[in-house]
Amino acid sequence: MSNVDSVRQKVQRILTQKLGPVRVDEDGDFIVEYESARMLIEVCEGLGDDGVVVQFRCPLVDGVKLTNEVYKWVATKGQSRRIGALRVIESDKTPGVGMIANEQCIIADDLDESELMANVVVLLRDSARLDTELQSMFGGELFGED
Repeated sequence: MSNVDSVRQKVQRILTQKLGPVRVDEDGDFIVEYESARMLIEVCEGLGDDGVVVQFRCPLVDGVKLTNEVYKWVATKGQSRRIGALRVIESDKTPGVGMIANEQCIIADDLDESELMANVVVLLRDSARLDTELQSMFGGELFGED
């Protein structure tokens, strides 16, 4: 079993113990929700031969018109956060429109329960507050809204 597979099983076990059954998307990412926020958790190869990282991604608002103001805000205020960093992801289908996501990555070679859950909880809570703030500033829809 590879290190990635081992860490992935560990992440799933911890999430299930702490949160109950956890959904898995078509890419194999774990899905965790809190209020309006949705988090995708990916376990993947890191730096080095055996390194493993856990990537936490909370898509915040989708369908945002990507103006200079959006890029400036994300590049300045969005990068000054203590936990997580914001990123613009342009749509493959509609140029000039995209999504703003809150992301964080940790090295998972010695991952423990408290480290995983602290990152999940803090990023989810922050994203649940931030998504509505960004929607009011730049428009778009909260991720996952129909």
